Amino acid sequence: PNQVAMVESPYYWNEKTQNCLMSSPKHDPFWVDLFAMLMKNAEKEEVLEATGPILLDQAMEYSVHPSYILPCENFQRVPLGEYDQTLWTTIYDRE
Repeated sequence: PNQVAMVESPYYWNEKTQNCLMSSPKHDPFWVDLFAMLMKNAEKEEVLEATGPILLDQAMEYSVHPSYILPCENFQRVPLGEYDQTLWTTIYDRE
């Protein structure tokens, strides 16, 4: 799609997206909203909220501009062994 995209996080119990892969059309207005959230979170001590994946999640919820989440199994390694020891459980339980 011709809109901002972030990769889905395999750590769904902590965040929805990750900042390891992002794509965007040139001059997409979503980034203005993200920087507004960045300024709002400037005093937060938790790095995931201040500048990391949780900031991205908040910006995607706050912004009126469309954004897209790329499926993690296509763009991110699924953390094998970190959730009930199987790839299937990790993917299945996200649904």
